[in-house]
Amino acid sequence: MNESSKRTTFSNFFPDDNAYVSVKGEFTHSDDWYVKLSIQSSPRNSADFWAAEWNHNEMKKQLMALKEAVSQTLTFIDKCNNQT
Repeated sequence: MNESSKRTTFSNFFPDDNAYVSVKGEFTHSDDWYVKLSIQSSPRNSADFWAAEWNHNEMKKQLMALKEAVSQTLTFIDKCNNQT
């Protein structure tokens, strides 16, 4: 793994709702790495998803389910907005 791939970051803030989506991860060694996905839709509604060398299999399954749920949510929003 090259130096640039040893870290990952992403952040998007939505000031109208005080919401954000962020990702932070670091790789030191195959038995020492983590990545964290944080989602906040309002100050009282937030979730963190952690994956690391010791729990990544189950977390990957959860994140794949989240990916499908987000896709279905976006599809439903589009359908609702296209109704007359």
